[in-house]
Amino acid sequence: MLKCFATSAGGLSELLREELMSLGAEEVKAQPRGVTFEADLETAYRACLWSRLANRIFLTVLEVELENQEELTTEVAKIDWSQHMDSYGTFSVSFSGKGMGIEHTNFGALKIKDGIVDHFMDKNDERPSVNTDSPNLRVHGHLIRNQLTLSIDLIGYSLHQRGYREGQQVKAPLKENVAAALLMRAGWPAIAK
Repeated sequence: MLKCFATSAGGLSELLREELMSLGAEEVKAQPRGVTFEADLETAYRACLWSRLANRIFLTVLEVELENQEELTTEVAKIDWSQHMDSYGTFSVSFSGKGMGIEHTNFGALKIKDGIVDHFMDKNDERPSVNTDSPNLRVHGHLIRNQLTLSIDLIGYSLHQRGYREGQQVKAPLKENVAAALLMRAGWPAIAK
């Protein structure tokens, strides 16, 4: 089973927990800003496709306690990144949290980027490129004190952006996932049946 985390808007964690359980997720636990769950890859992708409440769905690839800043890059380099992208592919890194002297998100992202590049350089002397606009793989690191969680964004963009309004410039009064939560809370799925 894979460890995953689905982010949600504030106050929607419990509704998202119920939705993920209905999609087949296991060990589902609501958190303040999302839901942790376990799933096989099929169920994780089903959640990406059918969740109406999640913002993003992350696949956790590393949870580790670090001794120092240098260990951050070393631990990231130990992951077999070739299972997730090619050495000629592109990636981007986002970072949140603080700890071990890492006070800026750009510095934390840089340390993770260095670990991914080191992995490919050590393996086949090829270097993947960073592309912040349209990468093949989006990686997110979160650090609390010395606890690092490293995840892959299974979608690559926020799920509230479903893509059906690509040509329109009109802003919606509510994000689609918040509107879906209002309808679910009001019992609309049962009424519509």
